[in-house]
Order: sequence, then C-alpha cells, then structure tokens
Amino acid sequence: MSSATAMNGAATEAAFDAITRAFDTAGSFGSFGSMASATEKAKEAGSSWIEQSKALTLLALDAFDSGINAYVEFTRGLAAAARMADRAMGAAEDNANLVSEMAAAYSSAARDLIK
Repeated sequence: MSSATAMNGAATEAAFDAITRAFDTAGSFGSFGSMASATEKAKEAGSSWIEQSKALTLLALDAFDSGINAYVEFTRGLAAAARMADRAMGAAEDNANLVSEMAAAYSSAARDLIK
C-alpha cells in the first residue's frame, strides 16, 4: 500500500471517529439520541429492507414459475389437440376412402346389372 493510500485511509478513519465523537459529545443525533443508536437503527432498517427484498424476490420467482408452468401446460394441451386433430383427419380420410370405394363398387355393380 502506498503512503498516500495509507494517509488517505487514516485521514478518513480519523474523520469518521471525529464525527462520531462530536455527535456523542453533543449527546443528540436527532431523534436517535446518539451516533451508536442511529447506527443500530440504520442496521435494523437495512436488515428489514433485505428481508423484505428477499420475500418480494421469492414472490416474483413464484410468479415466474407459475407462468412457465401455465405456458408448458398450454403447449402440452395444444400438442394433444394437434394429435387428436391428426387422428380425426386420418379417420376422416379413411372414411372418405371407404365411402369412395363403396360408391365405386355400387356404381360398377349397378352398371353391370343394367348392361
């Protein structure tokens, strides 16, 4: 560490110590009473904010998971409907072929009888 960095760090630390002593000596730090009390309240507020942020993040992840699950189920439903449609189209095609063959056989037999 350079001497300038060490001096800067020491000066910063000394400034914070002086501010803390000044507030503690004055005996008042707004409605908090002292610098130590204000620091403790700030830590409590920070902890509360972190816990609330975690809870909110977990709710957002739950919503994300629910959205993805709904999308996946919707996609699976579409795939099942498409398979059913394919089967229905196949059955309709088979039915059309059967009717066509039966009609051709009926018509051919009727023509043979008329001749």
